[in-house]
Amino acid sequence: MPEFNICKRGYDPEEVDVYIDKLRTEYDHLADICEKHQARIQELEDGAEEVEDVARVMITAQAVARQIEQDAQEKANRQMTGVEQYSNQAKTEADQLVASAQLRAKHILEEAQLDAGRIVGNAHKTRTKIGGEFEKIVKLLQPLVSDDYTDK
Repeated sequence: MPEFNICKRGYDPEEVDVYIDKLRTEYDHLADICEKHQARIQELEDGAEEVEDVARVMITAQAVARQIEQDAQEKANRQMTGVEQYSNQAKTEADQLVASAQLRAKHILEEAQLDAGRIVGNAHKTRTKIGGEFEKIVKLLQPLVSDDYTDK
């Protein structure tokens, strides 16, 4: 803590010291809050990356399902001989399974995209809030570090 010359004019040094201690305590508290928010933002961004990974897997799963459907149709067409009724039944069941799998994949993908949007939105809101708090701290602390504040 810097030492100042005592003169008859000006503020009571003890009161100034108490005030500065209060500001320091508040600054430390706000810095802790800022750190916690930064950690939370990182967690949310990591979560968003995981959701994006899941979405990519789901898109790949849809492509695989389409390829399986195409392969199954081609195989059914090649094997269609005297057992046409059996083949048609198998094709219908395969189409139903593929349609069901595609519908499930679509729903999972939509949910993953919604979750990713919410997570990213929350991260941006938190980042904005922390930025505002940081600016408030800077404004509060500017008078303390300004040359105009020292007694001449």
